[in-house]
Amino acid sequence: MNKYIEELCNTFFENRKITYSLIEQLTEDQLVEKMKRPGLDSISKQIQEMADVQIAFVKAITSGAIDFSTVSDIFDYTSINSKEKLVECLRSADKFTEIVFQSGQFKESIEWYGK
Repeated sequence: MNKYIEELCNTFFENRKITYSLIEQLTEDQLVEKMKRPGLDSISKQIQEMADVQIAFVKAITSGAIDFSTVSDIFDYTSINSKEKLVECLRSADKFTEIVFQSGQFKESIEWYGK
């Protein structure tokens, strides 16, 4: 892994610790508490979307094109009141990210708007 990618990876995972800390500090009721926001109306749903979008971005790094078709519609997420399940969701995305970063198989650019 080149030094730039290694630093990027280290920074990303250092920042991810904040999300894990948030999950740890909130109660399970707080994770699913309704907010005044259509679709992603709980922290639980936002964390799930965060993991899905992360995977889409990481796939774009290797494919050269962003594809959000694997990310659920914001109204399709369900609130998960289990800290363990939310952490598992993030860890899965983080593991995928780590594997891709370690592979070093990156495209020079990413097509964001289609061809």
